[in-house]
Amino acid sequence: MSLSELFNLLDGAKFGSTVIVENRAPLGAEALLAILLRYTREREIPVFVDDILDAFPLYVKHLNLMGINPDLSSVRVLKMGGNETVGNVVNRGRFDMDPTVYISHYEKLFSSAAPKGEFIDIVLGIDRLFVFQDNLSGTWAILRAMKPIVTNRKRTAFYILESAIMENLRMKPLPVLEDLATSVFELKQEGRMLTVDIRKDPSMFRTKIDTIKLDLREVFSE
Repeated sequence: MSLSELFNLLDGAKFGSTVIVENRAPLGAEALLAILLRYTREREIPVFVDDILDAFPLYVKHLNLMGINPDLSSVRVLKMGGNETVGNVVNRGRFDMDPTVYISHYEKLFSSAAPKGEFIDIVLGIDRLFVFQDNLSGTWAILRAMKPIVTNRKRTAFYILESAIMENLRMKPLPVLEDLATSVFELKQEGRMLTVDIRKDPSMFRTKIDTIKLDLREVFSE
C-alpha cells in the first residue's frame, strides 16, 4: 500500500463521518497529522483543529524536529486551554475542571469558529481531557456532549487518541467512543513502517481492505 491508496480511502469517506484513531506507534500521531494536512491541502478541503491543552503545538514541534515544517497559515485552530499558538487561532477558550462549564464554553466557541461549509476537523488532546475528568459524572458528561457533535454532517472528524493514556483511565471511555464513531483506526509501527489497522469502516465490505502499510519516509517527505 502507498500514501496515494490511503488518500483514496479518505476520498471515500462521507462528510459527517467520525474517525477514532488509536495511536500505538511512536510516530503515529505525527504521521497522521502530516498526512491529513497534506491531504486537505491537495484536495483543497478546509481544515480545522481542536487543540486541547497544547496537544497540537506539541505534535508540530515533533514534526519540526524531523525537518517537517507544514504550512499552517490556513489551518483554523480552536484552542481550549494551553498557551502555545500554532496555526491560525480563531478562538480561545479556557480549560475548566467542571465538565459542564467546559462543554458549554466549547460548544459556543466551536459554532462560531468552525468553517461554514464542509471541512475536516482534527481533534487533538481529548485524551488529556479525559485524564482530568476521570470519574463517572465527568466522563459521561463529555461523552453525552459528543453525541450531537459527531452527527454534524458538514465535518469529517479525526479524534487522535494516545492508547497508553486511554487504557490507563479508570472509567474506560474508549468502547463508548468506538461505538459513536463511524470508523476506528489503530496505528502501529515497526521500524520505518507504519501500519493502519482498519478495525471499523463503512468501506471495508466494498474494498476488502483492513490494513494499510506506509513507509514513514514517504509520509514525512515534503
